[in-house]
Amino acid sequence: MWTVDPKIPLSLWWAILIAAVVAIAWYVLRREWAVSAGRRWVLSILLGLGVVGPLLIALNPTWVQIIPPVPGQPMLTVLVDGTISMKTEDCGANTDLSRWSQAVDLAGKVNSEGHRVEVRKMAFGELVKPLDTGNSNGGANSSDDRWPQGHRSDLAAALRQTTRAGSPVGHAVLMISDGAHNVGSTESVLQTAREANAMATPIYTVTLGSTVGMKNMSIVAKSQRMIAFPNNPIAIRAILGHNGLAGQSTQVQLLRDEEVLQTQTVRLQSEPTQEIRFNIEQGAVTPIQRYRIVASELFGEATTADNQTTVLVQRLNEPIGVLVLEGKPYWDSKFLARNLASDPVVQLTTLVKLGPGRFLQRKMAREASSAEDATSGEPKFVETTQSDWTIEKDLKSPLESTELLERFRLVILGRDASEFLTDVAIDNLRSWMSKSGGCLLCSRGAPSDQIGAKFADILPVRWTPASESRVRAEVTQHGLDTSVFDPLMIDGFDPVGTLPTLAVGAVPKQRQGLPQVLMQSTVNNAADSSNNTIPIVTYQPFGGGQSIVVEGAGMWRWAFLPPQHASKDKIYPTLWQSLVQWIISQQDMMPGQEVAIRPDRATFLSGDRASCSVTLRNPAKWNADGNESSLSILMQSPDSELPKRFSITPSGIDSSLFRGELGALEVGYYALKVVQGTQDEVLAATAFEVRDPWFESLEVDARPDVMRQISRLSGGEVLQPEQVPELVARFEEQILKQQKHEETRTSMWDHPLVLITILLGWISTWVVRRQSGLV
Repeated sequence: MWTVDPKIPLSLWWAILIAAVVAIAWYVLRREWAVSAGRRWVLSILLGLGVVGPLLIALNPTWVQIIPPVPGQPMLTVLVDGTISMKTEDCGANTDLSRWSQAVDLAGKVNSEGHRVEVRKMAFGELVKPLDTGNSNGGANSSDDRWPQGHRSDLAAALRQTTRAGSPVGHAVLMISDGAHNVGSTESVLQTAREANAMATPIYTVTLGSTVGMKNMSIVAKSQRMIAFPNNPIAIRAILGHNGLAGQSTQVQLLRDEEVLQTQTVRLQSEPTQEIRFNIEQGAVTPIQRYRIVASELFGEATTADNQTTVLVQRLNEPIGVLVLEGKPYWDSKFLARNLASDPVVQLTTLVKLGPGRFLQRKMAREASSAEDATSGEPKFVETTQSDWTIEKDLKSPLESTELLERFRLVILGRDASEFLTDVAIDNLRSWMSKSGGCLLCSRGAPSDQIGAKFADILPVRWTPASESRVRAEVTQHGLDTSVFDPLMIDGFDPVGTLPTLAVGAVPKQRQGLPQVLMQSTVNNAADSSNNTIPIVTYQPFGGGQSIVVEGAGMWRWAFLPPQHASKDKIYPTLWQSLVQWIISQQDMMPGQEVAIRPDRATFLSGDRASCSVTLRNPAKWNADGNESSLSILMQSPDSELPKRFSITPSGIDSSLFRGELGALEVGYYALKVVQGTQDEVLAATAFEVRDPWFESLEVDARPDVMRQISRLSGGEVLQPEQVPELVARFEEQILKQQKHEETRTSMWDHPLVLITILLGWISTWVVRRQSGLV
């Protein structure tokens, strides 16, 4: 269909056209023609076209073509929450109707009869499935005992999948839910609502349920993975939490595999959390030992799924190589070396500068005996040689030898250690810490008066000059949370504050970022005028290892207390032993290990994809062909007859780090072993467990605030239950208002052929007149 530009005055156009026709007619009739009649008519027609053509184009004629509407019908998707929290009975007139029952009832009131709207009904638990009362296609059945199902409420995933499967004619979503979301943050749900708004898919929400105030008890281990030293006791701590169950008592058992070791009766206090502790005199029996802490069920609690927790204890089978470097003989270094030498798990090497060109070196070798302790089954570390005392002259810094440095897991620097901190030594230390996971410990503050930028970069504190003062120490909250000094807290309080004061010269200041303080001065004994606490024990990670600074001189007095404080004699050795134990537990590889394996989490949830990391000390040693590793992972659970084998792949981050993908697993306890080829020799072992998520049974409070934001951000609105039956008609009316008559308009000016035709007409007229002798 052709139309003209309505802005052009047609009366003026017609006047110009008539005038042009009259002028052409007068020209043709009045002129004396010296040509034949036929050529005269040709010239007349060409002249008329040459004038009328531009006049027609001046009208801007436009071709209008109607576009047929998109086939199909608008769609309204009813999305019903089918997760466990919808079992809660707090709906209906007498609040005795479950949320799921009311949601299904509301969904049944939405139908497309008499409307040009397609209604699709879905329910989501672990997956989004059709809501079909007949259940003919394996979908959700409103009367099926298996519904509600799903231990996770992932509103974001359900909405994302629903909004992306709509109709091009128009799409809206009615979500009937309690608003509980426990997979990721609420922001992910709100972002999905914004995406729905961008796709012109409004989300209407109906919130079911109320605030329930669920009663429950839970137990969580403070450290799910621990390192056990041979012949040393183990302290396992857990946090017992509850909500609304104060005054009740529970039986808490410690089990090794299925054997009950200890039982405690715990009365729940008014505080929401309290700590329980089990001391095990006999260490781990096997290289990887599983302990479980189980609390008995209490009346009225929502679920018993979180009434137990697991602790995996890895036994140390090789002695720890420790190197102590001291610039001068000090009492602190003497008592520290004596304490470390008395520890059967430490293989100690000390080097003390006595004077110019004179160094006192002591080497003490230990190894694991082939015989195990008859009662505990643990390996015995024995001293294979007498301590080797030698005087060395013009000795090079042992830190300059990478081969020598690899023998140690811990390097301790005392005061005035600048003799050992050459440029080569510092480079080796940085590489040893970052790649081999070693730990550097400065035992008496700054190891040198002059600390260069390269060395300062790996230390967690900076020192500022100050006059000497004395302070008392206390364990920080972070130190308590990480259980570093847990063996000190046998009686439930921090005994460090009762020990003699420490002398502090240059005041250490914690660096910004990664460093954390494990022990600090008390506020009443702060070393600076601002009465701020100063760090006593500070650490920071550096690559795969870490650095630690222990501040303060005079700690030797903690090991040499007067007779009236004889009960505190064990504090000093226990402090250093627990610190060394914690240092080793933070390293990927235990002493003597060539291969280490560690799961990404101690506990996975069913539905998660389990994975682990394998670290190799010398990757080239295990390569079978080219860069392909000859190692593999064997995984076995108590329910499986044969282990499953998994290959490892390079991580792409470091040549010594490999990844193992184990996939989604059933609930259970799984043991992992690293083997080479088809050999049965176990190079490394670990374990983890897979549990059912229990959060859904606890987080049952309705969240109308979340539902309200979903509606607002998506362009929908919050509905009351009585408004649900009217939604189809409202949505249809809204779609009809939004529908527009679509067409395409093509102007004659957009056709170059028209302009070319007019130009050719003018040229033809001139050529004919030229040939006729009229020009």
